[in-house]
Amino acid sequence: MLRYNATDSSEMLDYHGNFNKKVPYAKSELRFTEILEDPSLCNNMLQYRLHNERKDSTRFQKSRPQTFETLKQLVDRGVDVKLDIPQSLWDSPSLEISMLKERCEKLVSEYGEEIERWFFEHQDGTSLLDFLCRNLVLKDLPSECLDESMPSEYASSTESSDKNIKNEL
Repeated sequence: MLRYNATDSSEMLDYHGNFNKKVPYAKSELRFTEILEDPSLCNNMLQYRLHNERKDSTRFQKSRPQTFETLKQLVDRGVDVKLDIPQSLWDSPSLEISMLKERCEKLVSEYGEEIERWFFEHQDGTSLLDFLCRNLVLKDLPSECLDESMPSEYASSTESSDKNIKNEL
């Protein structure tokens, strides 16, 4: 109920508070606030897994690493697998993944105004990746990681993920 009221209200005012000019919900201040205050924004980083077999930025991926996938298949077949970590923690986020979440929170905190500027002024012409990462965060640093091609299994899963992010932002 409240969301419907908020959506209707946001469509009544334009960006400057003028009546009779509707602002689409997807580009409204309400939507922007909902996205940034949504705890799942950076919590989604915890869905990623570290693929130690890779050395570039593609080592962070949502699928289970091949090593753990093979070990799980062995356990499912009844093989007694001994590791330094209990099986119950195999799918838990690693330290690196937890740090990824913390970095996301720090990035949103430090660059909140720039993200807001992109949302309201630049999202139709410039990707968030270019606007925020390439032009601001990594401005004077190497940014080749942004151009790395993704493995085919990752690329297909990120296409829908990219659409979801665009819809979220």
